[in-house]
Amino acid sequence: MSSRSWLIAIALLLLAASGVSGYVSYGLGSRDVYAFIALPIYVLIYCWMKADAKRLSVQPPPGAIPMIPLALALLTFAVPVSAVDISANASRDAARLVSCMRVFDAACANSLTYTKVLEEHGISRSELEKAVTNLYGNMKSTRTAYSRFDLEAPWSPFVKGGRSYVFVPYNAVLEGNGRRMSAKGYFIGVSEDSGVSWKFVDGQQITNDTIGHVIPGYVGKLPDREVSQTASVLK
Repeated sequence: MSSRSWLIAIALLLLAASGVSGYVSYGLGSRDVYAFIALPIYVLIYCWMKADAKRLSVQPPPGAIPMIPLALALLTFAVPVSAVDISANASRDAARLVSCMRVFDAACANSLTYTKVLEEHGISRSELEKAVTNLYGNMKSTRTAYSRFDLEAPWSPFVKGGRSYVFVPYNAVLEGNGRRMSAKGYFIGVSEDSGVSWKFVDGQQITNDTIGHVIPGYVGKLPDREVSQTASVLK
C-alpha cells in the first residue's frame, strides 16, 4: 500500500472511533473506545511511516516496534481502570445524596434524584420537589433523624439504552415519634454522561415487576430489600 492509502486508513479508523464513542461504551466512556484502537492506530502509523520512507528512498524512523508491547500493556489496563473510576464516581455521588438526606436538605437531595422516570408518567419535577420539601419539613418538625445511613460498595456498572446504571446498596435506621425503622435497600444510579456523574432512584419500592420502569429491559438480580419497625428505646 502507498503512504497515502495508510493515511486514509488512519483517518477512517479515527473517524469511526469518534462516531462509536458517542453511542457505544462498555459501561464506561469514550476514552475506552480510543483505548481499543490504540494498537491498530499505532500499527497503521508505523506502516504509513515505513511506506513513506520507502517512497522517499530513506530508512524508516526507528523505535516503533519496541513500543508495541507498551501499547498492548496500556490497552490491557485501560478498561479496568475506567471501571474503577466509574464505581468511584457512583460512590461519591451516592455519599453526597446520603449527606443531603441525613440533614433533610430537600434542594440538595432533589438535585441528586433521577426524576425522569416519574416525569414520563405525568408527574412534574416541581411536584416531586414540593413533595420532598414537605416530607423533610414534617420530619424536622417531629425531630426525626437518621441514626445510621451506611452505603455498601456499588455493584458493577452496566449500560442499557445509552445510559449507565449501577446498584448501590445501603443500610439505614430512622428514628422519631417513638418509632425506630430499619431499612436495608439500594439506590439505582443513573448516568447520562458515561459514568462521570450520577443521579439516583431509591429502590426500596422497586420489584422485579417494576424495575423495567427505571431500567428498560433489565431482567437481572436486584439487591436485597427489607424494612422493619420497632418501638424506640428511651435513653
